[in-house]
Amino acid sequence: MTVSVAAMYAVAGGLDMAPNVFGLANGGSRWGAATQAVSLGMSVARTAMEAKAGRLAQSEAYRRRRDDWRLQYEQAQLESQVIDKQLQALAIRQKAAQTVIDQAYTQQAQQQAMLDFLSSRFTQASLYQWLASQLSALYYQAYDAVLSLCMNVQACWQYELGDFSTYWVPTNAWNDNYRGLLVGETLSLSLQRMESAYLSRNDRRLNITRTFSLKALLADKPNDFEKQKAQGKFEFTLSEQDFDTNYPGHYARCLQQISVTLPTLTGPYQDVQALLTQTRSQTLLQPDIDGVRYMNNNQEGSGTHVVSNLRPSQQIALSSGIDDSGTFALLAQDGRYLPFEGTGAVSSWTLVFPRAVDETIDGRKLPADPAQQATLEALNDVLIQVQYTALDGGASFANAVKQTLIPS
Repeated sequence: MTVSVAAMYAVAGGLDMAPNVFGLANGGSRWGAATQAVSLGMSVARTAMEAKAGRLAQSEAYRRRRDDWRLQYEQAQLESQVIDKQLQALAIRQKAAQTVIDQAYTQQAQQQAMLDFLSSRFTQASLYQWLASQLSALYYQAYDAVLSLCMNVQACWQYELGDFSTYWVPTNAWNDNYRGLLVGETLSLSLQRMESAYLSRNDRRLNITRTFSLKALLADKPNDFEKQKAQGKFEFTLSEQDFDTNYPGHYARCLQQISVTLPTLTGPYQDVQALLTQTRSQTLLQPDIDGVRYMNNNQEGSGTHVVSNLRPSQQIALSSGIDDSGTFALLAQDGRYLPFEGTGAVSSWTLVFPRAVDETIDGRKLPADPAQQATLEALNDVLIQVQYTALDGGASFANAVKQTLIPS
């Protein structure tokens, strides 16, 4: 509107500059007056419109302010409600926290009561520590006893198979850090392995029976048999050559049983009294000619593969004097080793007839038993029957052994 009024004034100014070429009595005409009147009306209208616009602007400003205040009021109410809800939530959380605190106090009291109970009861940690120490000591004693039995089993395994270089039972199976746990399983495994090896290696050996005449064994020394008979005591040796004479090339000769026959006259229901004692034994474990030389003469050869004096100083008592092994028939199969069983067939022996000669004890004379004297006087020989097992060392070993039998 302001631009339109300004334009009208510009047009009116232009019209006023136009010359009057004619005139009346009332003077010249003003060409721009009409335009000025129009512009003046437009100016009045503008002023009215501006006033109305101002009132409308102020009214709308008030209305907008009222709406804004209403919005702020509603927002404040909503925020108040949110704060109320938050306060309610905080109250609930406070109550929950108080409940947790109460539970914690209750749990603490329970734990303290449990601690007091565990600290004062009989079955507490110190008891189990004591039990662990006692059981460990008992367990070790049991282990030591079982280990000894296992070592005995291993010794029997070596003794029966003639293998003294193989060991099955570990001596360091006990672990102190773990109180020997699983040591029983270790020993059990060793026994099972030992049993498996025994079953696979326990082949049947050569079974040989040999009868020796004591008079023939003592024939190297004249009248030696009669001299020893007069003393009531015989000492003799079953040498390596005595066995090689029949079976050269055999080794690992182990006694199974030995029996004695006394070819003498005895009365009815008369027993004999004599003790047969093994004083030395040797076994050749491998077909080694140096071992044969060593057993024939300790000055030669090598005893690397020779084992001596297994289960030494065994003895039997003779009662019948007829194929007498010194063992009751009913007790011969009780699982124990027979007398001299497993010892070397190459051996030395002593046969003693108790009270066959006069003795002096503490300066006093003990006369001989007449029955023993009569038995010994009628004795003209002693027959030693040896039952033993052996292994064949092969032809080359047999030929080497035969060379040792050639007189020098």
